[in-house]
Amino acid sequence: MRLIKFMLSALCAVTLFASCEEQQETPTPTPDEPTADSSGTFSGTMNVDQTDGTFFTQEDLAVEFEVVDATTMTIKMNQAQFAAAMPLKLDMTIEGVSYTLSGDKYTLTGDNIVPIAMNGPFPQYTITALSGTIDDKSMTLAFNCGKYPVEYHGTK
Repeated sequence: MRLIKFMLSALCAVTLFASCEEQQETPTPTPDEPTADSSGTFSGTMNVDQTDGTFFTQEDLAVEFEVVDATTMTIKMNQAQFAAAMPLKLDMTIEGVSYTLSGDKYTLTGDNIVPIAMNGPFPQYTITALSGTIDDKSMTLAFNCGKYPVEYHGTK
């Protein structure tokens, strides 16, 4: 009888300790936590209104974005050409683009941003009226580059 009580007590103790073990679970993001990437590269089409009734289109333009802090990001256009007569393609960086983030979608805005190209500022092509969106599949941008309206649509 003593042996049975001992075995029953031992079984209860093992069961009690087993039920108290911590289970390691991966926390799931709450709806308030951002789920968007903080950088990425898109490939797409840029259309530039030449303001003379014609448009210049560049296909397969790579555009990158990188979040800098909680409210701004940098956009870089790689080997961009804004007109057929433009003698070379250049990398243009637009710093200080404002954004808001909702889930996995960035909404972009910016005004009076002097772009950087060829290792220096290009004030004659100041970016105005910038707007756009970025999500996990696409990027859209619209802005004035100096006096020239520009639109870009790209995908990952």
